[in-house]
Amino acid sequence: MTPIDPANMPVVASRFMVTITEPGTYRLSGNLIVPDADTTAIEINADNVIIDLGGYAIAGPVSCSPPPVSCSATGTGNGVHAVSRDNIVVRNGTISGMGNVGIYLETNTGRIENVTLANNAGGGTALFGGVIVGSAVQSNGGDGITGIDLLLQGTAVRDNEAFGFKAYGNSAYANSLFIGNNRGGAQVNAVPEARGGNLCNGSMCP
Repeated sequence: MTPIDPANMPVVASRFMVTITEPGTYRLSGNLIVPDADTTAIEINADNVIIDLGGYAIAGPVSCSPPPVSCSATGTGNGVHAVSRDNIVVRNGTISGMGNVGIYLETNTGRIENVTLANNAGGGTALFGGVIVGSAVQSNGGDGITGIDLLLQGTAVRDNEAFGFKAYGNSAYANSLFIGNNRGGAQVNAVPEARGGNLCNGSMCP
């Protein structure tokens, strides 16, 4: 396991605080503070990578109000970002205050597990292929969760500015809770398959 030590961050000229170029498991050893809304905390340029937040937070400068959600800034920065990569996992911690989304993964085999995504200006997460399980997604600008070919399980999604779960393709959700998203309107768009055990604003999801 490779540590990511916020106390010893390299000086980089790009908008990425940490760039990962080799497969493996990487674990935060403290809170990673992102300086502005346009900086991405962790850029993944390899397949087969696990980011274990270790119970710590990736924390940006953005704050968002209760619904209707208004965020103090917007930008291009994501908490964790990967494009055209396979088998990426993010788990066990918090990502908040990013200028764009907390987690952006373009992968057929992505997994988000036991992560709180809150107060991110562009939305909680954009995941293009994969699973979200045991997480909390709340008070984000935009959609709480958006993407394609997603399976959402055992996750609480609340008070996001747009849909709680907006997914396309072969997507489904089960045993999840949706409250106060989309200013009290539809919590989930019409495409995903409801597999049972879901509540939308206190009632069974349609």
